[in-house]
Amino acid sequence: RGLFRGIELVADKVSGSPFAPEKRLAAGIKKAAFEQGLICYPMSGTRDGVNGDHILLAPPFIIED
Repeated sequence: RGLFRGIELVADKVSGSPFAPEKRLAAGIKKAAFEQGLICYPMSGTRDGVNGDHILLAPPFIIED
């Protein structure tokens, strides 16, 4: 059904340039989300193996419809 949602994190919306890998942005978002009760899947290096961050969101497995 396509219930997963991927969110790419970019430093500049116009150029699409990624944040610096040293920022570990996806990992920081995962930590903050978990503290609020949301589990997400952070991924880094999605642009070229080093640069680029995104977060994957998925519905709970108890979804009925």
